[in-house]
Amino acid sequence: MAIEDCPWDQLNPNKVNLANIVCVAYGHPDLPKTHKNLLDFGLFESFRTGIGPDEAIYYRGYGVQPVVYIAKRAPVPVFLGSYFEADTPEDFELAAKVVGAEEIVPFCGGKAVTISDPQGLQLHIVYGYQKREYTPREGNQSLPANIPSATDAADSLSKPRRGVGHSNKSALFQMHQILTKCCTGLKHGITPIHKLGHVGYVVDDLVANVDFYTRNFNFKPSDIMLGPAPEKKPMLLFLHLDRGQKYTDHHTFFPAQAHGAFKGGRPHHSAFETENIDAEFVGHTYLETQGYKAWWGVGRHIEGSQVFDYWYDVDGFIIERYADGDVVNEDYPIGWNDARTPSENVNWGPLRPELVL
Repeated sequence: MAIEDCPWDQLNPNKVNLANIVCVAYGHPDLPKTHKNLLDFGLFESFRTGIGPDEAIYYRGYGVQPVVYIAKRAPVPVFLGSYFEADTPEDFELAAKVVGAEEIVPFCGGKAVTISDPQGLQLHIVYGYQKREYTPREGNQSLPANIPSATDAADSLSKPRRGVGHSNKSALFQMHQILTKCCTGLKHGITPIHKLGHVGYVVDDLVANVDFYTRNFNFKPSDIMLGPAPEKKPMLLFLHLDRGQKYTDHHTFFPAQAHGAFKGGRPHHSAFETENIDAEFVGHTYLETQGYKAWWGVGRHIEGSQVFDYWYDVDGFIIERYADGDVVNEDYPIGWNDARTPSENVNWGPLRPELVL
């Protein structure tokens, strides 16, 4: 079925409802080097399994997911798929019956089943695993924004940040802030990740993959990016998890048509949420000081509105830190968006550079 025929509207009584994205998995030949990279990126080590060639390190954010990134030892860099949570036990059982589903295996106290898409990339569906307690104190604890009000008379009263600032103050003033339960100034260094927000797959046959994902799972487009005229063929679909009136991230998954340096059969990128725009810029500066290679950012996207910051990891995969993204529900009208010039492709920020893989 052509994308223009809206395959996500197909009736499928066996459609699997997914609740959340959980984590991504990659294979890395140099785990110690990758480990430092991921810690500097803002992840926390959760636990380890295996030894030697079977070694794996599991990382979390400060959100409720026990794992947001799995780094496995591998002879060469390789993408090992993404993990999504089934909404109910019945949805997990439906996932286990999707054509090509493998045997059910343990996952973090629960269970997982692996399914390969038409490209051969893996999607892991999990259920029944143990979530963790949200730990906001591991967040950046930056201050709220002082946004102007409608009138001068109300301006000072409407601004929540009063008597404290973002600048670093004397030790005495910082102690005063602590005693009065006010936040301290921004700290330079690592800024932590909250959760995995989305992942993208580059595919050779976009039509077949969109049909697979939207027919078998509750993925629905928020925005569809079209190629140049006159064909205006769909090139990328930003898919959210359709949960009716419940709001979900503007996109949790996106399939993209292979083109240029983006070759089919690999991830486009994996994206991790930070606390806010301050965390984006502070984290960007820290990663620069550690010698990592930036790809694109900091800027603000149009579709989804995220403040983005893309980096190459130590093996050349693209990983993104983002903040302040949109959330949508079933009432969100699908956007069919014409191709734009590079200067029109962001709300603000640098033009997208060439990808070097």
